[in-house]
Amino acid sequence: MRLKETAKKILVSAILVGLTIGTAAVAEDAVYPVFKLKLEEVDQLITSNNKDYQLLDLAVKKAAINEETATDNLEEMREQQDGASSALGNLITQQSQLEQQVRSLEIQLDNPELTAEERAALETQLAQAQQMLINFNLSYSSTIGTLQARLSGLSDTEKQLERGQEQAIRAQQSINDQKELQSAILENSVQSLYYAYLTLDEQIEVQQKNMLQLEDILEVEKIRYNNGLGTLNGIKHVELQLERGKMMLESLANEKITIEENIKLLTGIDADSKLEIEDIEDLWIYKIDLAIAIENATTVGLDVKLKEQDYLWKIDDLEYKKDEQKNKKEDSIEVRLAEIEVEEAKIKLQQAKDKARLNVEENYRKVEIAEKGYRLAQKALDLGKEDMKIAEARFNAGMLTSLELSQSRLDIMKIEQEFYQAKLDYMQALNAFKLAEKGVSASGY
Repeated sequence: MRLKETAKKILVSAILVGLTIGTAAVAEDAVYPVFKLKLEEVDQLITSNNKDYQLLDLAVKKAAINEETATDNLEEMREQQDGASSALGNLITQQSQLEQQVRSLEIQLDNPELTAEERAALETQLAQAQQMLINFNLSYSSTIGTLQARLSGLSDTEKQLERGQEQAIRAQQSINDQKELQSAILENSVQSLYYAYLTLDEQIEVQQKNMLQLEDILEVEKIRYNNGLGTLNGIKHVELQLERGKMMLESLANEKITIEENIKLLTGIDADSKLEIEDIEDLWIYKIDLAIAIENATTVGLDVKLKEQDYLWKIDDLEYKKDEQKNKKEDSIEVRLAEIEVEEAKIKLQQAKDKARLNVEENYRKVEIAEKGYRLAQKALDLGKEDMKIAEARFNAGMLTSLELSQSRLDIMKIEQEFYQAKLDYMQALNAFKLAEKGVSASGY
């Protein structure tokens, strides 16, 4: 059955993000709380309850702590740098003051008009100042050298810590981008399951009506047989068709349970809850614009965004490594490798844009084909219903046997099945196109 195959395809995106699909048997006599799900609530449920999303959320928090630690280390180092710089400045100021005092006394001694007593006094002061300068240099020259070396080392450390801070911020941004991407994929997966659930609901309701009509046909055929107007073989044929209809109904019900359980799994809804999904009028109506979709996917699309961010980071890495090597005559191996990585990232960015454009175009064509299929299936269903009315009129007029009427009922059941499959195909094609417009490839990341 194509609907069953489609339902399986819907679940592939869930598998891609590390989810395990499961089913659950529900006891008929059990009473469970009812959870009424609306399509607009899907994103909120995913961000609040989905386990994979929660893991990424925790990873963001860890990255934030790492960034905070890197910032604290940088601030602490800068405080040490300020302290060392202040101490060095004080010592250099004292040294400069002593040197100025010595020069001032030497200048005064050059005055030829000094008396012998004045000269003797200045010479004594000069000798004392010179001795103080000698003592100061002996005491603090090593300290000044140590402080200068420490400041140089702290400067290098500052660069390293600044780089560490940048890396921590990058890691946090990268995980946030992954969260955004995974959220889009998960939301699209739930939406696909949501549409399939609603389609199955409609199909089950119609199939139940078909079963009632087949049961009526069977009762009529039995009456005809008892009155000598029918055959036992005719009764058996209708019973067989009724059994086939019951198997189809059971299959649809099982598919609905599977989809319901996976919606719960993806959204984090309590597994014991009974799910009720709100219907949406004109669910499949969605106006699409190919040019706008391509523009969105190739400029602000999530896949492109990730590659563009990586490209900018690679450029920043290159500039950092060039700055480290600016006093060297030749570029280091690290710089040459960084230049290659920039070119690689640039190519990957262009590849992402090309892939995003092709993905939108491919899904656009699928929407066109699915829409045609849906419209044709609608026409076929309308014609089938008219044929069924004619068959019932002919049966009531005695111009058609119960067996022929039941066969007409099976024919309309097949047409209805094809219609609901075409409808679901169209909705899924539209949903896939919307994901492509967000710049997410079908395979996710």
